[in-house]
Amino acid sequence: MNISYWRNVDFATLEHIAPVKKPLTGWSDKLYQEAYLVNSIGNLTLLPEKENSSIGNSSWEKKRLFYKAVSAESKEQLNIAKAAAKKSGVDFGKKTIAALEKGNCLPIVKAISNTNDWTNDIIKQRTENIAKLCWFELSGWIELESE
Repeated sequence: MNISYWRNVDFATLEHIAPVKKPLTGWSDKLYQEAYLVNSIGNLTLLPEKENSSIGNSSWEKKRLFYKAVSAESKEQLNIAKAAAKKSGVDFGKKTIAALEKGNCLPIVKAISNTNDWTNDIIKQRTENIAKLCWFELSGWIELESE
């Protein structure tokens, strides 16, 4: 993740991986026991507007499979991701499939798609990793030494 992603029109929206409000199904109650967690940087990613609208407040499994599809680096990988979604009983819908087939590869969500379960610990670890990367960059700008 770098400044070019933030400025890129392909990444026009911030996506909450675990939705802000817990849906009735598809998400662990534990994620919502620590109020700050769903709004922490570790639970956010950048997505194009259409893709963000397509996935919305879906279950973790549907989002994980969706992220795998949007981070596919080839038509073959996209077809494999779509087949895996179908096999899991996840229906992306016609509009989402069309967006996936027209869209560019979004490598920014590949690591997220490789995570089997979206947990408090993963969000906290991702928050810390992103914060460290930010500190490393910012400390150079303000002439501080990073650890």
